[in-house]
Order: sequence, then C-alpha cells, then structure tokens
Amino acid sequence: MSPWLIKRIIAKGGQWRGFLFGVKYQYNRSGDGIRLAVVISKKVLARAHERNFVRRRTKSAFANVKASRGLDMVIFPKAQVAEAKFDQIEAEVRQCLSALR
Repeated sequence: MSPWLIKRIIAKGGQWRGFLFGVKYQYNRSGDGIRLAVVISKKVLARAHERNFVRRRTKSAFANVKASRGLDMVIFPKAQVAEAKFDQIEAEVRQCLSALR
C-alpha cells in the first residue's frame, strides 16, 4: 500500500478499536478483499524483532479471513499482540470485520 494512501486512510477513514489493535479503514471500489498496512512504532515495542513478529502475526491473521467488500485498512497493533495467542488475534480480527460490515 502506498504512503499517500496510508496517509489518506488515517486522515479521512473510519475507526475501530479493540483490545489488541486499532484500525483505521476505508472502503474501496476495487472489491478485491482486504488491502492492509501494519504500523507499529518504537513507542509500542522498542525492539525491531518484536515489531516484526507482531507485524507478521497481524498480517497472517487478516490473511485467513475474507471480506465481503473491498477494504483498505491501516492496523495499529498494541503491545499485547506479542503476548496474545494466535486464536485471540484471529477472534479479534473476526470481531473487527463483523463490526465493519
């Protein structure tokens, strides 16, 4: 996802917050499922390998679900994602997508 698209979603998109992550989203017209970017700062997790681990877990959780509409999403994981079980992450992803439908 391009940087200008991420900035547009953050500035003008809708918002959803959960226990493990926050989401800024915008519906797209392409209808080709979910396009996402995972943004995690050094303030959340200081070490790069922890941020990469959280980024990979978040992307794989969203890859396992299908969206009925095209969505552009910017995901802001919290530090709890590093400690959470993958089932908990997937449950929150399903809860997020059901709220956005």
